Amino acid sequence: FSLVPKSFAFICRSTAKGWDIYDAERDYKRIGMLDCERLKILRQENNYEICPTYPKLIMVPSNISSAEISSSCTFRSRSRIPAAVWMHPGNGAILARCAQPLVGLRNTRSREDEKLVSGLMLKLDNADNTNSNGCGENENSDSNSNGSEKDDSEGNSSSESVSDAGEVGVSQFVSDVWSTLNSWNNGSVNNRANAIQNASNSSGELGEQSNLARKSSSSDDNLESSLKKRNRINDYFYIVDARSQIVSLGNRAMGKGTENPANYTGARLLFMSVDNIHSVRSSFDRLAEICQPSFDGEFERALADSCWLYHIRSVLVACVKIVNHLDEDGKSVLTHCSDGWDRTAQMVAMAQLLLDPWYRTRAGFAVLIEKEWCSFGHKFRDRYGHGIDNFSNQEFSPVFTLWIDCVWQVTRQFPSAFEFNEQFLTTLVDSVYCGRFGTFMCNSEMERDEYGVRDFTDSVWPMLIEGEQYRNITYKKIPCTLYPSCHSKTIKLWESFYFRYDPTMS
Repeated sequence: FSLVPKSFAFICRSTAKGWDIYDAERDYKRIGMLDCERLKILRQENNYEICPTYPKLIMVPSNISSAEISSSCTFRSRSRIPAAVWMHPGNGAILARCAQPLVGLRNTRSREDEKLVSGLMLKLDNADNTNSNGCGENENSDSNSNGSEKDDSEGNSSSESVSDAGEVGVSQFVSDVWSTLNSWNNGSVNNRANAIQNASNSSGELGEQSNLARKSSSSDDNLESSLKKRNRINDYFYIVDARSQIVSLGNRAMGKGTENPANYTGARLLFMSVDNIHSVRSSFDRLAEICQPSFDGEFERALADSCWLYHIRSVLVACVKIVNHLDEDGKSVLTHCSDGWDRTAQMVAMAQLLLDPWYRTRAGFAVLIEKEWCSFGHKFRDRYGHGIDNFSNQEFSPVFTLWIDCVWQVTRQFPSAFEFNEQFLTTLVDSVYCGRFGTFMCNSEMERDEYGVRDFTDSVWPMLIEGEQYRNITYKKIPCTLYPSCHSKTIKLWESFYFRYDPTMS
């Protein structure tokens, strides 16, 4: 770890650093989370006293106190408490991430953690106060119903606020990027407003009950109270555990495990059976062997035995499941694996890529990676060995490479939906391994601050965002959710990446 300041990224520097491409508060504002009354910003100080592997800025429930957050930290592995990372613009459903709870064999529970999860996941009482902007439905649902003229005015106001935020203390490069975001948002604001309006118009039985309760409140308080209780019972959310149920039960023997749905109001628990870093490392090693020019065996069978395509499919299946619950069911999702920095990053990042069209632009994709992988503590140093003199193979695992492969699979199915092309993804993976840039140095935001990565190294994003060779010339703005096929027949080997130096494949 002491070799970090001597790494190649600290030696090879240029003038265009590009570190200001990501600003957490700016991205949460774009999503609409800063306007949500049931969410608030929790700021960690320079010593990262709440969670050393989390970013300085975390979105938590507004009704939770500092003492309750501290108590919840002791109940979560590595103190990685549930934190909201994305909100659906139409139905207010929240996507959140965390680490596994420390349940153990005694089925330990934490009232503070249960309150924190409920505050993030459940839209309690919002059906009885739809204009309060409590994120049960966006406050624009009512205002947008007046017509498209008001949609345009509100969209322009939103764009101006994003632009103002992006011009404070950032380079010309970042200003240009966020100017692109402004124009992109101006073109899709009506679609966003229409989606919100459609969600408002199709609110269903619970919405009808809440309207009835409001109308009869003056004459029948008992009916209103009973309907509130019924709304609480009918409101539910999903806890998506990336592991299998057997693995989760095994972790209970080590004092960890998964949530007991009986302790979390409205919780429905799902297991996705996504394999851990050790399985991914073993699979990648076998894939590397058969991709060598010297390999002349039964390639198709060896590829199947490597299980690399199986791992890709399992990640995509889990992500599509999360997307379906958020987008189609309108239900919030809390996801985690063990420590919440490998498989969790894969799931929440891919889910947002499928849900949010902005993340399919080059600048948006950079923001997504900075947010879900870099700031939330994916262990790039341990997984790829940068700045380590006694690198242990037990910690190595190309989890991020696997995720980029998953992204490539989706771009194959939706070739015009992404502003970046295949060369963009290939160069991005290469930049992780080569150590030329500081973007993928260290294990956390705290470590990057400690070693001055932002001050003494360059970011990879200016090269990838400004380079014309990385732009998809067939790109079209598709302001809707993507649902890729996860059938095994559609999952292919990324030959142009794994065989690019193989003379026998030219």
